[in-house]
Amino acid sequence: MALTENELRLIAEGDARAALLAPFQRILEGWSVELKGKLQKNIVGFKLLASGDLQNEWRIKVLADSERHQVVAEFIFNSYGRLFDMRRVVYSKRVNIDAMEEWIKSKLTQDPNAFYSERAEQMNLSLTDPRVIRDLAWRVAKTKTKLPKRRWYNKTKSASLYDLYPLLQAAMAEATNKSIGTALKL
Repeated sequence: MALTENELRLIAEGDARAALLAPFQRILEGWSVELKGKLQKNIVGFKLLASGDLQNEWRIKVLADSERHQVVAEFIFNSYGRLFDMRRVVYSKRVNIDAMEEWIKSKLTQDPNAFYSERAEQMNLSLTDPRVIRDLAWRVAKTKTKLPKRRWYNKTKSASLYDLYPLLQAAMAEATNKSIGTALKL
């Protein structure tokens, strides 16, 4: 890995610590952008696009701290996304049927064929009939006892770390060689 002009400038100015951290910062920046792309694909793949916030409101910070000899990559996104990844949602209490009815009404306004009710068909009722909506709400509430984990973040991040390790090891070897070479020149 060749030194960039910025790294050469830092060495010339005598900021050897920052110069040694620069390749690691460059590696982490590239890795972070690649991981962000994978995670955004997972968000689409697992259909976690309720409002679009989880996919669109991302920030990545890669910070080098030469005093502490470290480079840190921070992924900043809405915290509710991690809830999909970490646990199952279990309704221990009865679901609010009124809220479920409102949800069904909103789904029916978006897509009139979003639900099917055999009872409505038998009684020759419209899906917008309050009795049918109440029946659908109870049916949905009974089936919503557990939601499966959707491992969109942690599994992908952990797998991506294995791609990062060899890059960091190569940069570490080069940084060690540079450090030894600089010390021997003194």
